[in-house]
Amino acid sequence: MGAGLCVCLALRSSDSARRSPQALQVIGFAINVVSVSIPGRFDSDIEPGNMSFPWPTLVSPAGFAFAIWAIIYIGEIAGMAVLVASKDSVAAAASPSSLAWLCANVAQCLWCASFRPWALERMWLSSSCLAATAFCLIVSQSHLIELCAHAPAGIAAPWQWALVIWPRSLHAGWVTAATLVNLNAWAGKATLGAPTALACAIMSLVGAVGLADAYAARGLALSALAVAWALFAVSKGEAVGADAVALGPVALAGFARAAGASALLVLASLAYRWAAPIAPWKQLYG
Repeated sequence: MGAGLCVCLALRSSDSARRSPQALQVIGFAINVVSVSIPGRFDSDIEPGNMSFPWPTLVSPAGFAFAIWAIIYIGEIAGMAVLVASKDSVAAAASPSSLAWLCANVAQCLWCASFRPWALERMWLSSSCLAATAFCLIVSQSHLIELCAHAPAGIAAPWQWALVIWPRSLHAGWVTAATLVNLNAWAGKATLGAPTALACAIMSLVGAVGLADAYAARGLALSALAVAWALFAVSKGEAVGADAVALGPVALAGFARAAGASALLVLASLAYRWAAPIAPWKQLYG
């Protein structure tokens, strides 16, 4: 219910976002930082080099992929500094995106609460919260891209827009990929069988490529790039559990190659969008 409410509010245009955009931006980020710092999640005490979780899955990114969180949070801190320091320019211009940003962080807080041992048998909860987080982030980012494209000249320097938009775009893309990974963990934990688990894994690759292309088309190039990074990490990850044993090394090797090929497809999509006569993100990316 909480995740659904976040989605509904993110889709609404709120006068409160226009009256206090800075407050919504800061509160949202504070909720994020506090919630992710509370220990006890499945990923809280995991070593990056040993990504071992208590469920079987065919889709497991290699540990190095999670280094992207450092880039995301350092970038988002820099972006918050820009918003706080530029009350009459960037923060005011970005106000329509503020409510969706707050909703995204609340949804991520709900994910932090559900990605714990008490909900191990209900992994659809964490999957739903991740999906809501990604959706709200994309709504917020779409507003920001549109505002940046049509903002009056001189309202903010390109580097200011970049510091606000780029890290959040990475965040949106990574959480999108995390949603698909979580769905496959749910399928593995539910013991649906090797054929169903493989079908879910393959459809996840197809969905990831499709979503990445949709993000690139909307101007969220770094969101698409984060999805490509996740797909590459999946191609280097290790499937675990009874479904992996039943499928065997040949099928798993084929899936790993398909994940790598999917990452290349996303990069090809980005290159195609970049070469378009009118690319909605060229103002930000060069």
